[in-house]
Amino acid sequence: MSDSVQYVTNAQGEKVGVLLDLETYQQLTNLYVDSELLIGLNLDELQALAESSLSSKAQIQL
Repeated sequence: MSDSVQYVTNAQGEKVGVLLDLETYQQLTNLYVDSELLIGLNLDELQALAESSLSSKAQIQL
């Protein structure tokens, strides 16, 4: 990964940013994917989810 990382420096030589190649970025971001995120749902699926409700038993449990 060290070859795929480049640093952006200011005039004083301080690191102020980092550039990653796409593969490294995807590896790093995929490590921390929240399993509860609604990624990949289309508009109809999101609408159906928004209009749904839990059973009374499930609501009480929560």
